[in-house]
Amino acid sequence: MSQRLTNGYYSVNITNNSNTRKREYIHKLVYEAFNGIVDTTVLKIVHKDHDKLNNNVDNLAITWRKKSDYRSHKNYAYKVKMQQILRQEGL
Repeated sequence: MSQRLTNGYYSVNITNNSNTRKREYIHKLVYEAFNGIVDTTVLKIVHKDHDKLNNNVDNLAITWRKKSDYRSHKNYAYKVKMQQILRQEGL
C-alpha cells in the first residue's frame, strides 16, 4: 500500500473484496484506529499543530465540522444525537 499526497494530506487507496476502491486519508485512519469511528457528517478530525503531514495520534483532535453545527447543539434533539455519537466513539 503506497501513500500519496492529496490536498496536502497523506492518503491511500483501499480496495474491498468486490474491487471497489476508496481513498482514505491517513490521519482519519489513525484517529479511528485509536479512538473509534467518527461521524464525519457532523465532526471532523484536525491536526493540532496545523501540520497536515504529522499524523501522530497525539496530534489529532476532533471538532465540529461547521460553526452552524456548533450553534445548533442547543437544540435538544441535536444534543441527544451528539451524545449518542460521542458515546459510541467513547468520547
